[in-house]
Amino acid sequence: LMALSKITTESLLDGEITTAKFASDPTTKVYSGTFTRDTSTATGNVAYTGIGFQPKAIISFGAVATTDQLSIGIDDGTRRGSVYDASGTSAGTYNISGSITFMPQQTGSIFQYGVINSFDSDGFTIGWAKAGSPSGTATFYYLCIG
Repeated sequence: LMALSKITTESLLDGEITTAKFASDPTTKVYSGTFTRDTSTATGNVAYTGIGFQPKAIISFGAVATTDQLSIGIDDGTRRGSVYDASGTSAGTYNISGSITFMPQQTGSIFQYGVINSFDSDGFTIGWAKAGSPSGTATFYYLCIG
């Protein structure tokens, strides 16, 4: 690629610099967003779109407001993990999971959790599962990196 200091009006006009030449230049894309999840909703896959690119990794945090259901997670499609509040099981404790990305937990046997099933061309798909009868709406904030 031509050095930035060498870009001139003439080089743009004569086609010397094109978007095709820039397409091979690696760049990092980021997108931040938010979504909610009703924790009583049945197990299933949900696609989250509108990102504008295919993510390579996601960093997230979320909670069910006014509860001790906090979750912080990371997922790159191969490795995933989270730290989540386990106060519903043992007061004042946190747990670590090496297999779950999103984990709002109420008690040891009542929870909803999610993992990234796929990174899609315009977002990602989460596979959600639940145990018992959780309640409340979790709000998650995320940062997609592509």
